Amino acid sequence: MREPKAHLGKVDLARRLRKETRMTRAWIGKRLGIGSASYVSHLLGKTRGDGLPHKSLPV
Repeated sequence: MREPKAHLGKVDLARRLRKETRMTRAWIGKRLGIGSASYVSHLLGKTRGDGLPHKSLPV
């Protein structure tokens, strides 16, 4: 059984690939089985580097 598209391990690896290489979001999405480039962006924007969700700033 494969890991889900949004599995934290995949998201962490995608973040590292974006930070440390010149791989495109489309390439990362295809190779990691995450999906489209826009979904990769969505996932990377949804979590911080530690895999935890972004917290809203207090108003």
